[in-house]
Order: sequence, then C-alpha cells, then structure tokens
Amino acid sequence: MKKEVIVAIIVGFSLGLVITYGVYRAQSSLSQKAAKDEASNQPANQDLPVNPILLSITQPMEGSISDQDTVSVGGITQKNTLVTVISPSDHQAVQADELGNFSLDIALESGPNRLTVTSFNEDGSKQEKVINVIYSTYDFESESKE
Repeated sequence: MKKEVIVAIIVGFSLGLVITYGVYRAQSSLSQKAAKDEASNQPANQDLPVNPILLSITQPMEGSISDQDTVSVGGITQKNTLVTVISPSDHQAVQADELGNFSLDIALESGPNRLTVTSFNEDGSKQEKVINVIYSTYDFESESKE
C-alpha cells in the first residue's frame, strides 16, 4: 500500500506542476497580447519626450550597509541634467558633467535610509530611482575577532 500512496503523491504533484505551468504561460501570453494591443491602439506621437532621460546609479549598491554617516551617490545620466538626491536628513543637487557623470556626498541617519535620486531634463521631464542604504554604527570587526 505504501508504494501506491507514494506513486499517487508523485503523480498528483507532477500533474499540479504541469497545470500551474500551463496557467502561468497562458496568463503571460494574454498579458503580452494585451500590451501589444494597447501599444498598437495609441497614436505614434503621443507626447513622448524627444530625449528620454536615462538614469543609472553606480554607487551605492541597493541594500548596502555603511559605517559612515555620509555616503557617496554617483551614477550616469544625460549630459548637463540636474540631479537631486534626497535622504531622510539631507537633500542636495548637482549638475551632470559633459559625459553625464555625477557624484555627491549625502548625509545618512542611523538605521535604514531611503535615497531618492531624480534626474531632470531641460524640457522638464524627469526620471527617479530609489536606493535603500543602512547606516550602522555596529562594529562587525570586533564580533568576528571573538
């Protein structure tokens, strides 16, 4: 009797996986079709920005932990765009250089900090990215030496 129960469980589990995969593929296919239909129904020149802003944050990494009360925020965007960085305790702005690079130091509060980086184009369009950084005064090195 044990063999029959084990075989029934394996067959039921396999059948459940096949059905779940089929439902997943059907939903993704329908959502792709809906997105295509929506894109084809929109007019070609519908107030799209001429130069869409590209914003890439190179430092700090998402979820990084810092033992300093300031962190350097840097990245790449379009040339000569205004970049603002807002943290819970500080806010600063900087102009990207001719290559689109920017960097500035921003103050952190103890604990988790949500950094909002926004790039503004000359025509007023913007792109925003959020990075979470943790400022901790805990000494990890003393813990590892014990």
